[in-house]
Amino acid sequence: MDDQIGVGCCPVHLESPAVDSEHPDAEIQARRGRVEHTLRAIQTRWEADPSARWRLQAGQDRNLGEARIRPLYPDSAVLQRVHESGVPTDLNRLSSRLLVEWHGCRVLLGADLPKREWGLVGSHSGASVLGEHACAKIPHHGSAGARHELWARGRKGRVWIVAPWRKGSGHLPDFAPGEGIAHLLKHVDEVHATSLGRRWDTPSQGPTRVTRNSVHLRRLTGLRRATASVEFDPTPQQARESWVGAAFDRAGTLMKTWHGSSALVVRS
Repeated sequence: MDDQIGVGCCPVHLESPAVDSEHPDAEIQARRGRVEHTLRAIQTRWEADPSARWRLQAGQDRNLGEARIRPLYPDSAVLQRVHESGVPTDLNRLSSRLLVEWHGCRVLLGADLPKREWGLVGSHSGASVLGEHACAKIPHHGSAGARHELWARGRKGRVWIVAPWRKGSGHLPDFAPGEGIAHLLKHVDEVHATSLGRRWDTPSQGPTRVTRNSVHLRRLTGLRRATASVEFDPTPQQARESWVGAAFDRAGTLMKTWHGSSALVVRS
């Protein structure tokens, strides 16, 4: 419908090289293959049509239909420092924040930008309105290192979406008191997670509605302790069900949400 806008956070499905399912790093290999496939596809498109290459830096806005897509970071000064000093070890410091504006509706895509760099975003690019969004993909899986009042302050009814991360025994977001999810719930009524990030028994249809503390105490049916031996959720088969979508009208009013069966809606 031309009077609504839909947004979502979900994986891109591409064919990837065959992977031995019995290999201990099978899922990592499969994801790496999908990423490499995506990068090759982008490079091929750029070579065939150089005009399709879009430098995602502050000020290089583009229109997409009635919407305007605004890169907020990095700016030319940051890129000049990179040119002079080299690429930083933490590549998250160069990730691109995007603000999508459609009539009176704003969607903020936070990527993985750390807190310090959010402070730099605050010096330009209409940053005063970043908290006035209808929907946001929360930066860096809801970690403490990406929290910033610049995007956090605002009305409680906004739709916030978090995607999980796990490496070894580490995982995000953190459901413990005073940590990631608890902090987010100070600013919004509920947080939509594309999945838990750990293997558990999901219902036939999503989302599962839970409290932050119930996840922290591992009282969900089928939820196992988060140790290094726990498999990453989603698995290749479940990945297509790890998503959240939302639709808004021109004023930024929420019309509807959709969830894959692996998704969670978390409240205090």
